[in-house]
Amino acid sequence: MIHKINFLTIVVLPIGFILVQILLSKNDSKYPGLIIPILNFLFSIVGIIQTPNTKNMFSGFIMCNTTTVIALIILYICQKNIKKKNQITKMKIQDLE
Repeated sequence: MIHKINFLTIVVLPIGFILVQILLSKNDSKYPGLIIPILNFLFSIVGIIQTPNTKNMFSGFIMCNTTTVIALIILYICQKNIKKKNQITKMKIQDLE
């Protein structure tokens, strides 16, 4: 039972997180792609507020926000690709005119 839980938390959840973030980020609007980073950031704030030891607050904040940074990087890359495709489409339309 413990091995299944470890596999789930180490392999399946991060892959699922990345896939969901990619699907949300591939939308033409950037707002759906911001859902996961905002939620991660809010949960990290809540976790930091609940930390009784002030010495570990900063390191805990950094550790909690690594997923936020990863999600923002995925959003940036996907939005960059969408902008590139939109520019190519505009160029093709201008060439046809």
